Amino acid sequence: MSDNKVQRSHSAVRPSRHSIPTGDESRKVSLTLVVLGAEKVGKSALVSQFLWCYFPIDYHPTVEEFNWIEYDVSGNDTITYEGLLLEVIDTSGSRDFLAMRNLYESTGDAFVVVFSVDSQASFKEAKAIVSDIRKRNCKDAPILLIANKMDLLDTHKKNDWANLEVEDYIHAEHLLFANLSARDTSAVEMTFGRLLERLRNRRCSGRPVLTKRRQSMPSKQVPIYTNSVHLQTVAKGKDTRCSVM
Repeated sequence: MSDNKVQRSHSAVRPSRHSIPTGDESRKVSLTLVVLGAEKVGKSALVSQFLWCYFPIDYHPTVEEFNWIEYDVSGNDTITYEGLLLEVIDTSGSRDFLAMRNLYESTGDAFVVVFSVDSQASFKEAKAIVSDIRKRNCKDAPILLIANKMDLLDTHKKNDWANLEVEDYIHAEHLLFANLSARDTSAVEMTFGRLLERLRNRRCSGRPVLTKRRQSMPSKQVPIYTNSVHLQTVAKGKDTRCSVM
């Protein structure tokens, strides 16, 4: 195992499992978080903020981006494992990759489904994705629906479909929900933290504390130097902002 606490992510049609930390797997729980949504709704920006507290300025179409975070688990003497490995898969919004999307819908342990508040078509796509997850996934996996790009919403213009249709939908489908802007680091961290808490409560008895230990680094699409202070903190294993209490 490498001594580095932060390792570079891999982007490919099929994720490279060699990038995942190895060790005593019997002492580690592995879960997969899948991020889905139409094209250009901000999926990669949300993932980037969650992992590295960085908002990418330039748009790069995603084929598939594979990352991971390893957490130490503590606070409960009855725990039979020492770590939690969260795999984060940022999927393509293109319908050219439906086969891969269908696979992840059936195998994921938790889902983030994203739409943009300035695109009713993206909300329609999000609803179709949620429906597909419910049909294919046998794990009763939690689903977090995110209405992204709130910073682009014209508060002086009526947006009935977003205000009424979305509210009715999330209540009918019993979804976790957040409306935010991917530019807001704290809002993104808090929102993903809610989903992590739901996962923790399902898989970890006794409400243990999850403390980020190490994680993959950004791909070449994300300039590493843009948030070097935070990345250095993560690399030293001292990042405490993303603990789930």
